[in-house]
Amino acid sequence: MHTLPGSSQFPTTRWTLVVAAGDPHRKEARSAIVSLCEDYWYPLYEFDGQQFDYVITVCDNARETCPVFFGKAEKLHRDFEDPAAVTGSEEQRLAVFRRVRDQLRAYLCDFSNGVA
Repeated sequence: MHTLPGSSQFPTTRWTLVVAAGDPHRKEARSAIVSLCEDYWYPLYEFDGQQFDYVITVCDNARETCPVFFGKAEKLHRDFEDPAAVTGSEEQRLAVFRRVRDQLRAYLCDFSNGVA
């Protein structure tokens, strides 16, 4: 992982990988996605080899790219608006983050009540 000078906390973006990962027609796209996932979504790799009942993705981008879970888990998807993509004032963006947070909370509560 690349980090900012003097900091081990904040990884810098490796833009060549982002560009390669974003073009499915490039032969290196899959390896670029894997590399990005290892660097930026590393906690997911801690679960490699474990069995899950459900894997839930909450945005179309996550469903289409990374991560890929193999196994018998039931894969569920619900697309929520990406609050990070919203433009506007800080107040407007914060309102969207809070709305999506509340929608996620309601969705997960409904899901867990239906499973229990």
